[in-house]
This record gives sequence, structure tokens and C-alpha cells, in this order.
Amino acid sequence: MLVLVHKRGNSSGKGKLKYYLVFTLFMAEFADDSNIKEKIKKGIAAVDFFAEWCGPCGVFLPIFEEVSLLFKDVVFIKANIEKCEDFVSEIDVMSVPMVVFFKEGAEVKRHHGVLSRQGLIDEIKGI
Repeated sequence: MLVLVHKRGNSSGKGKLKYYLVFTLFMAEFADDSNIKEKIKKGIAAVDFFAEWCGPCGVFLPIFEEVSLLFKDVVFIKANIEKCEDFVSEIDVMSVPMVVFFKEGAEVKRHHGVLSRQGLIDEIKGI
């Protein structure tokens, strides 16, 4: 993920604009109906079900990305509901954003709506 941030030159807001490039690492994988079951079948997986048109999903994206860097033993998966329609129907995803947690392929819990950074950390540690 690449973010371009701009900032005014001084505290009064006047002066030249300064641009900074911010790079972030993203450890999550993307999945669709063809591979999602394979991705969740081993270990612990956190699946963020999202839609591109969903505002709250965009709010949750950087939180999910940041937390994905903290847990090397957890698979973080982004699943666009429009590309995972069969799986979404199978596990009854009714709203987005929704994070569903799996252990060895079986659902262990789910959370509807945007989680805070600490809330997501706590959910993972609780598995």
C-alpha cells in the first residue's frame, strides 16, 4: 500500500506544500471463492469480508493491515464479498465489514462492524 501525504510548510498553514511518501507492509492475502477454503484450513485465520463501495470497510482497512504485522502465526485474509459470493452465502455473511475468525477451517467467532486496533488484537488473542 502506498499513501501520499501532503502537509503545509509551517504551523500557520502557509508556505509550500511538502509531500511525503509513506509505504506500509501488508501481510494479508486476498481470497475468492476458488481459494478461500484452502487458505483458512490450517492454523488460525482472520478473514475481513469487505466491499469496495463500503465506507466503514475503508476505515477498517489500515487497522487490519497494521494488526496483520503483529501476528506472524495468524493468516490474515481480505475477502471481497463480490468475489466470494458462494462462501459468503455458505457462512451467512449479512453485512460488511465483518471479521470471521477460523481455527483449522472451523469458524470460532465473528465480529460485525469496524473493530479498533486493540479490539482486533484482543479478539485474536482470545482464540
